[in-house]
Amino acid sequence: MPRHQTKYSKTRKGSILTRLPSFEGVIERENEIKTAMVLHLNFYIT
Repeated sequence: MPRHQTKYSKTRKGSILTRLPSFEGVIERENEIKTAMVLHLNFYIT
C-alpha cells in the first residue's frame, strides 16, 4: 500500500508540473487511479 501511495504522489506531481496544458488528462488519470483504489479497497474489505 505505501509503495502505491508514493507512486501516486510522484505521478500526480510530475503530471501537473510537466503537463499543465493537458490538465484534463491529469484529472482523467487521477480518476482512473481513484477508481482503481476504490475497487481494490472494496475487494480487500469484502
